[in-house]
Amino acid sequence: MADAPEDLADIRRDLERGLGLIAKMAPDYVLAREMYDGTRAEQATSRAAETIIRQAKDAPLSFAHIPVDVIADKVELASITGTGAAAKKALETWAEANDLDDESVDWIRKACMFGDYYVVTDPTGLDVDGSFTVEDIDSVGLSPLSTVRVYDKKTGRFPLYGVHVWDAGTKDQPITKAILYYDDASVKVYAEGANVSDADLFELDYSADGEPEDAYLEHDGGKMLLAHLAIGGKPYGVPVHRKAYGPQDAITKISANNLVNVEAQGLPSRWALVDPNAEIDDDIDDDFGTDGPDTLPAKADGRRDATTGRRTRVVPGAVEYLRGVKETGTYEAATSDPFLANMEWYVRAMAVACGVALFEFDLNGEQPSGEARRRAEGRSNRAAARIKRQATGFFREIADTVLGVLGISADVQIAFNPSETSTDKEGLELVALKVKAGVPLRTALLEAGYTDTQVALWYPDDAPALSPDLVTMLATALAALGNAQTLGAIDSAGIAAMIPEVFRYVETVADEGALPGVETRPATAAIVTRREAA
Repeated sequence: MADAPEDLADIRRDLERGLGLIAKMAPDYVLAREMYDGTRAEQATSRAAETIIRQAKDAPLSFAHIPVDVIADKVELASITGTGAAAKKALETWAEANDLDDESVDWIRKACMFGDYYVVTDPTGLDVDGSFTVEDIDSVGLSPLSTVRVYDKKTGRFPLYGVHVWDAGTKDQPITKAILYYDDASVKVYAEGANVSDADLFELDYSADGEPEDAYLEHDGGKMLLAHLAIGGKPYGVPVHRKAYGPQDAITKISANNLVNVEAQGLPSRWALVDPNAEIDDDIDDDFGTDGPDTLPAKADGRRDATTGRRTRVVPGAVEYLRGVKETGTYEAATSDPFLANMEWYVRAMAVACGVALFEFDLNGEQPSGEARRRAEGRSNRAAARIKRQATGFFREIADTVLGVLGISADVQIAFNPSETSTDKEGLELVALKVKAGVPLRTALLEAGYTDTQVALWYPDDAPALSPDLVTMLATALAALGNAQTLGAIDSAGIAAMIPEVFRYVETVADEGALPGVETRPATAAIVTRREAA
């Protein structure tokens, strides 16, 4: 963490490192995007291959986007809340003003695609007394192609500052602008020209009638306004589909060549075998010229030029006579089976390498169900869980920044929707078996994919979490235990220890007040049996 330097030379030094990192990592980000889109061109080995590649770029075929989409779809933000009424209200207003439900989906997907993504919280709105208003606090996603957060060189874990650069101005007067984000302020700089990469050319950006201090945008909270989501790595992430690059290259080449083959099937190439002894002119009558190789001078009719008009026609059901051609044929186009077989192998390789269930790539549309599907999605769910842990810190940092610039102190909680929910017959049977084996009902439902909010609504904390089947089982067990206590085989303390959740609820009710129509007793009172009463 660092505060904004006051000297322009120090700002240029920081800007130089940031611009250098952006330029260094840009090719990898571009490659990740092209692989996702399927527009990455193959290296040509001939001019014919160059033509094929150019045609393929106009009709891309991408499978590499599937690992990104599958895992990103499993990381869905559920809520951002803060402790205290002020924090809760501020975060709700901010989230609604920024359409966070949709924006968060875009941020997570792009982070999975690039490996890195950034969000800047820009408190540009001011009310009449000069303080920030929640509605005008914008949280905007920024591409890693133009943005970077710089970390300390020793550990690569502590953020020092951030840099965002973009082209501004006009075509005739281009300008390159940049903002450096520090903990206490953001600094605006600019340079004349487009895509300026020399930090020494940048100057502080303020109006002509202003002061250099106007280039500093101070803010409260003591946190950098730029948040960074790194997927699968520190300090900078790795694209989710990084292991799909090799198979995608092969798929692109196979698809391009197969498209050429499909064209050859529709417009096949043909051949014609010429007879060396045949009359090659269209003049087959002595009355129409003397240019034939077998025409004798005695039969000359005064014409010395060959006739040039074609007498052949292509009419359905007609016979076409070709002069001088002995035989014709069509080159047989290659079948698509070898192409499709190779493509299927590389698709399978991509699924295994990226840890995504094969049915997500299945070209036949076959989908498993039940336990088979859950087992197949195991690696994807674990990958999504890791991204959720990383995204939790990312969203918490953004929320802390929002509360910081508003001067609100609160703890922030981040919640994500479950990666999967077991709502089919097999899933619900598994929940029932877990409960029967002794797993608490709340835990079994959470493991099945239901949210904390749903489980808390169904089974509040001040009530026992008992399913209908469990109530029946408890009734039977309590009746048997009552008989055992009557016989003196067990006492009330032993019963309470065996079924603690029910008795905890009873004690809570006794402490808070009796339920209507229910007689309560102190939790320490002993249970008096008929034998003891007698």
